[in-house]
Amino acid sequence: METYHQQYVKICLESADLDIRSPEGRLNLFTFYSANLAHFLPFIPKKEHERLFRATIKNQRLCLLDQAYFGEGLPVDILGWDPAFKQTLKEHPGIICTMHSGSYRLINYLLAKEGIPFALVIADHVHEQQVPHFKDLFEKYLPETRLRFINANDPMAALTMFRLLKQGVNLLVYMDGDVGAPLKDKKKLFRVPFLGQHVYARKGIPYLAYKAGTAVYPLFNFRQADGAIHFFHAAPLHKKSRSLEEYIAHVIERVYGQFGSLLLHFPEQWDNWFRLHQQMDTDRCYMQPMMEPTGRFGLFKGDGRYYLLDKHTYKTILLTDDLVKQSRG
Repeated sequence: METYHQQYVKICLESADLDIRSPEGRLNLFTFYSANLAHFLPFIPKKEHERLFRATIKNQRLCLLDQAYFGEGLPVDILGWDPAFKQTLKEHPGIICTMHSGSYRLINYLLAKEGIPFALVIADHVHEQQVPHFKDLFEKYLPETRLRFINANDPMAALTMFRLLKQGVNLLVYMDGDVGAPLKDKKKLFRVPFLGQHVYARKGIPYLAYKAGTAVYPLFNFRQADGAIHFFHAAPLHKKSRSLEEYIAHVIERVYGQFGSLLLHFPEQWDNWFRLHQQMDTDRCYMQPMMEPTGRFGLFKGDGRYYLLDKHTYKTILLTDDLVKQSRG
């Protein structure tokens, strides 16, 4: 059986040779990935997008590899997961805000392993797909752990979360996930500057922390060049004397600001590049006066038809069958 490090090297080598244009679903992912990079990190040359795309796919595969070794002991260094932070979560439970970056599933395992009570807040479709898998994983490695999952789309979700916070249970929330209000419901969203553009974030989490009188704990992790996984946690965000609206703005701006400053160093380790356009208003983007023609358009397929995506404006152009044949040479 291959060791962790042998599998790690294998994933790195395979990802470096990944064919971006096959299958078609992967080409679709790359087209929007590249458009989102161009808007949020415009200083990265377009020629680097393919390399970063392959590196992001690699990071996804490494996350799954890490997960397979949770119970046996992950054979890499884990940095930043210090005793003081763990004790704070036990003594002063609150809302842990993280992102789908680095080895993002590791947070769940470490919380459970340390005996820190928590509930994972996840979206409806993720709840259906991953809860059975999580249960199997924890029953195998940590059978004594009490697992709690909250479907963010459940009408009773807010009340359930409030009660758990009052009972001393932490909430683990992936702020970049689909965890509540649809993007069209702008009253429940906060528009926050993020890197070179903006995103819309849900107000529900800071609202809940404010009403429950608990802190928000920003926590992110990224994989280092030597394979070590480094956790970064900032100071807890308390409401203090702020009004509700001031606190909502404070939390969202701090969480996204802190995450963005780290992401600049590890841009390939974030899952949301594939769908970041779904969290922004593409009609309100800041756009440079000109974008060079090379790399401006990307091909993707939807509903059985081929389209060109203008990465500058996010507008699409339907291709005729003749043009598709010409593009394929």
